[in-house]
Amino acid sequence: MQQIQDLIDEKQLKPGDRLPSERDLATALSVSRASVRQAITALATKGLLTVQQGDGTYVTTPSMKADALEALSEQLVDQQISPNEIVETRLLIECECARLCAMRATPEICDQLESLLEHNREARGERASLETMNRDLHDMIALGAQNKALQRIMSDIWTLMNENMWYFLKQKSNDRDMVVEKHLRQHREIVEAIKAHDPQLAKKKMREHLTDIDSSLNTLIS
Repeated sequence: MQQIQDLIDEKQLKPGDRLPSERDLATALSVSRASVRQAITALATKGLLTVQQGDGTYVTTPSMKADALEALSEQLVDQQISPNEIVETRLLIECECARLCAMRATPEICDQLESLLEHNREARGERASLETMNRDLHDMIALGAQNKALQRIMSDIWTLMNENMWYFLKQKSNDRDMVVEKHLRQHREIVEAIKAHDPQLAKKKMREHLTDIDSSLNTLIS
């Protein structure tokens, strides 16, 4: 991020000027194209760049951003935790959460999981955001695993996701509606496996869900 900002200053690029291509930037800065993409995304959240799909990356007039966005960019520099690393961690933790939940879920937990599915929320007239619905469901699965350590780790994972490019990358998808529909369908499959008290199927469905998320993220940064 700092190298790109230095390059903008050195070349005296002004708002509306186009940056070199990702390939040229990677060569000039001696870094990978993946690192360039992550840096560009982070700078875009700060309002310093605008990415126009299929056209290029342009310098913009710096604007005042919410503290949360500023903090996000700083966290990227300090932690260098990639979205892919977060998915790897979720695969380790949440597949086991799903397996344990299928083994230990009480009737009350099963009812709660069913009620948290999107179509049931809509039937009740609830208008929670997709991000809220997603977190509520995954948190309930962790609760159903009846392991406080796993619940604590899941809370830390959500914190990492909020301090990362995760949210912004998800918003970039050209097929956002299709991806959301697929993930909601996968949520239903996970819940059905848990309600059937089938640990291996629940673990399998959670792995399919998270692996699909990983593939979606890779498509966005490739």
